[in-house]
Amino acid sequence: MFDAAVRVSWSYLDDLAARPMFTLKDWEQLVSDHQPPNALLVAVDETDGVVGYTAAHPEDGEMFLLFVHPAHAGRGIGRALLDAAHDALRAAGCTEAYLLVHEQNERALAVHRM
Repeated sequence: MFDAAVRVSWSYLDDLAARPMFTLKDWEQLVSDHQPPNALLVAVDETDGVVGYTAAHPEDGEMFLLFVHPAHAGRGIGRALLDAAHDALRAAGCTEAYLLVHEQNERALAVHRM
């Protein structure tokens, strides 16, 4: 899902976005570097399984990774995941949250502006 979303949303990276950015080992390290605590939120549908995900870190208010498969874009999944992450952070006592987004990632910026 990450690679499919990157190919569509990170086209400003040219050739870098066209191929997988992380090996399985890289992903395992990335995830382990962001534990604990965190909240993993996953969007699923009945036919395609996982269609989006995000993670949030209540300890520092970071929202880490927010991706929706491009085949499911425009259906409000990203916004629902963003809202659910905000709810998880609020429930953990966070009063502020942040999510780093590249200034050229128009698709992500559109979700965050809603």
